[in-house]
Amino acid sequence: MDSVADLGTPSDWSGLSAGEPEKFSPEYWDDQVALDPQWSINLEGLPEGAVPGTDYPGNVFYRETDGGLCVIDVAWSTLVSVN
Repeated sequence: MDSVADLGTPSDWSGLSAGEPEKFSPEYWDDQVALDPQWSINLEGLPEGAVPGTDYPGNVFYRETDGGLCVIDVAWSTLVSVN
């Protein structure tokens, strides 16, 4: 119920893959501390067709609930340049 996750659209996720889940590190994610996440996953790659200025999901934050894992937030990144 306290999720603030902006999941965007399916195309925002196209071309991305999940890295390894990690225990949440509050020293890196001030905006998510109040949501009490337990896990985070760094997303790798770029969405298809990304150009400088494209916003895309960069990290996903989870909490364990009685029903399983729950996405509670998504940190968005902005592509600065394409190499």
